[in-house]
Amino acid sequence: MAAAATSLKEESIAELYSFLDTKEADFGLDERARKLVSFICQQDEEGYQVLSNVIVQANKKDENGYTTPDAIAAARSYRAMTILKQDLSSNTQSPYGGYADMMMNQHEPAMIITQPDQAGLLAKQLLVALANKEQPSYTVVHIREVLAMLMDRFPGNVLASAASGGKQGLQAHLAPLLHSPITLSILTNLVCYGCTGRRGMPSAEKSQAAMQQQMMMNASGSQKIAAGARKKFVRQMAEFQLFDRLAQSLKEEEASGEEVCDAILTILEVVGYPPEDPQQQQQHQTMGKIPPMAPQVGENLLFGPLTSTEWWKDLLECLDQESRMEKKESIARTLHSAFALATGNSSRIVKSHAPARDATELPTAQDEKEEEEEEHVINRLVEWELTDQMHAALLQQLPLLLRTLNLPRSDILNYHATTDHNNNLNEEQEEEEEKNNNESANNTTIRHPGRYRTVPMGSWRVQLLSLLKEVICYSNTTGNSTGNNKPSQSTLAMDALMEFPLAPELLKSKKQKKKSNKAEEEETKEEEAANAEDDTVYNPWPALCSLVFAYPYNDFYHNIFYQMLQTVVLQHHEPTLRVIFQKSKFLTRALRSLSESSALKGLILQVLNLLRLRSQSLAPNAFLHQYLASHDLWKNDSDRLIELTLYQQKPIKQVPSAVPALFTPSTMVTLADIELGTEFANKLGLSGISKWDGTLEVEEQASKGAGADANGAGNGNGQPGQQQDGQGGKNKKKKNNKKKKKKK
Repeated sequence: MAAAATSLKEESIAELYSFLDTKEADFGLDERARKLVSFICQQDEEGYQVLSNVIVQANKKDENGYTTPDAIAAARSYRAMTILKQDLSSNTQSPYGGYADMMMNQHEPAMIITQPDQAGLLAKQLLVALANKEQPSYTVVHIREVLAMLMDRFPGNVLASAASGGKQGLQAHLAPLLHSPITLSILTNLVCYGCTGRRGMPSAEKSQAAMQQQMMMNASGSQKIAAGARKKFVRQMAEFQLFDRLAQSLKEEEASGEEVCDAILTILEVVGYPPEDPQQQQQHQTMGKIPPMAPQVGENLLFGPLTSTEWWKDLLECLDQESRMEKKESIARTLHSAFALATGNSSRIVKSHAPARDATELPTAQDEKEEEEEEHVINRLVEWELTDQMHAALLQQLPLLLRTLNLPRSDILNYHATTDHNNNLNEEQEEEEEKNNNESANNTTIRHPGRYRTVPMGSWRVQLLSLLKEVICYSNTTGNSTGNNKPSQSTLAMDALMEFPLAPELLKSKKQKKKSNKAEEEETKEEEAANAEDDTVYNPWPALCSLVFAYPYNDFYHNIFYQMLQTVVLQHHEPTLRVIFQKSKFLTRALRSLSESSALKGLILQVLNLLRLRSQSLAPNAFLHQYLASHDLWKNDSDRLIELTLYQQKPIKQVPSAVPALFTPSTMVTLADIELGTEFANKLGLSGISKWDGTLEVEEQASKGAGADANGAGNGNGQPGQQQDGQGGKNKKKKNNKKKKKKK
């Protein structure tokens, strides 16, 4: 009897293999396939291994040494995958009709995977198969699809299988997933399920249908992972050093940088920003309550490497030495987006706004209701104080970050991105220069017709500048509201930047700048060449100001610069303001560019109005107030600034008579509409700031009391140095006092 049953089983398996080679199998579990699979599973509880073997060993040699052609093996593997996925879909039962009812309209019960233990054994077999580097790409894709369905249906069993065997088991099951862009999504889902009990779905993929599907699948109690199992998995992943391994994989030449970057950011987003159940979210919005915190299982331990300086240092050093543009892009995006997620300023979590209405369209009641509703987003990374620790680690890596940015080092105030190439170079010199440009991605220039060349800003450099902006602008208001007198994180960042020395050319006196003989010009060129070879990191603010005028059409950088300057102006960080306005001559250059018809006019108007309104909120003895009052160009162009701002705020077109209440001659834009306390000031970032009423004094900054260390120069390595004139020192204060006495 046993021999007969075995013979029947072998015949059924052979018939199933023949069925998988026909186009009829493309439809998956039809009537014929269901009969074959049902008979095999009745004879053997592990009948699912027949289909998994088809996927894993589709191109293996048979007993006669015959290897199935790739085309036939790929088709057979795809059809076996389809049958397994449809069977797993039939498993899902929920009070909402089930995943199968929604996606595939199947009502038949499952017959292949009927027990959770079977799902765990199948997952383990598939994970072991992924460790084989000789697997064809189509097999890896099919294994990924089946594992994704298994995790959606039996996440607890799949996690237990992946973590089985201790450290050696994790190394065997998860380490191979790091080296292939196809399998990184499997690792991402495993980590997200283990930490949060839900699928790793980034914001870009969160559609209404996907959210409904996730809600329906979470409604089944068998799909929930116990808190104890999640704690164990998180502890194992922390010991596995996941983020260190992902960073190492990001630096490898074979790995795909974009997929590794997406894996890091998805894990950060899903774990750091836990979503609510849609029904509970609707109830909380209706009742106006803040959603309660979900139970934690030690997820912060997983992000421990992000708080170390070595994690950021390794990636920055790799970025500085990397020559392939694709790899530079992925590393820079990882650095910026990871910290932006930690601060809460990432575009991955910021919800899109409603589409803008035309001026002739009246707002409806539904539009007003949507504007009134506020979505409460929980940032656990800030609550765990991981963001503060990441900020402290980045402050220690500021010298390396600034060096990697490759900012201008000589002739900073006259820097031009597009330069006139010297046509007097001979062929050997041109070949040598071209070779150097090809070897260093930082110095690569783009040739234009004629003799002009442009140094591109580069997307990777924009990402690093955005990271610097996040470091400068971040301030943990929840942590600083406890009554302590510690300076905010943004103040610490600005103080750290002021520890870098100014470039030598910015420290020259006016007499030295008037030298014009040839010997002195040659000496100056030699000094600039020596400075270019020197590794000293200079104060970045003069170069950041010059980049605004060097790239007049780069709106990405203009937005970054405005946010950095806005933070400095709002905090009235006097040492930084002195470097920006006195050493970098930014206000003078901005006012001169305002008289020209340039692409910078929009940015310049924003900056000048920010300075104008902010100075009105400061006491007369504040630096910004005194500097603007003593600036000749500012006094001469103040009326023109108001005129251009009023013209800018005019509506684009006249509103038809159908809606006469929006813009009438009596409500046209006036000077009162561009002052403090208006919507115009709020858009500039000055909400909640009022005019100085004569009773408030200038706030004493913590960095002022530090003396020359905060206002002086450094040695280029982040260490404080000697006092420099023009950076808030005593010499400047004495001159101001003498001027006041003369006026009296």
